Amino acid sequence: MSAAHREARFPRSRRLLRGTQFKRVFDRPERCADACFAIAARRSQSDAPFGGTARLGLAISRKALPHAVDRNRIKRIVREAFRLRRWPCSVDLVVVGRAGLRRAANAEVRQSVEAHFDRIRQRLCGTASAHVPER
Repeated sequence: MSAAHREARFPRSRRLLRGTQFKRVFDRPERCADACFAIAARRSQSDAPFGGTARLGLAISRKALPHAVDRNRIKRIVREAFRLRRWPCSVDLVVVGRAGLRRAANAEVRQSVEAHFDRIRQRLCGTASAHVPER
């Protein structure tokens, strides 16, 4: 497996998997929201001194998007935006889908989630955007 391919993965260590992990984020989160997403974020307990491991949790409900194909499309877009971003601190994020996603195009969804990630990064890590452009 090439180094580029290894970096492109989204391993289990970068995901929030258990209810306790989600609960910790929702206990005292830094929040931001718009018509498409509500995002809760919190600094992680395992803060490495030279850049951290950011973890992502997704909560895209049937109420927000009734069709599975639409929920999966949104999850792919959010995971890709998260994967392409470098986080200088350890952050746990939970992305909650809202009803505005029903009528949002892919570009609008991507723009919304990237703006939220920039805000969270600024608030919790104190740095500007670090989106890695695609090749």
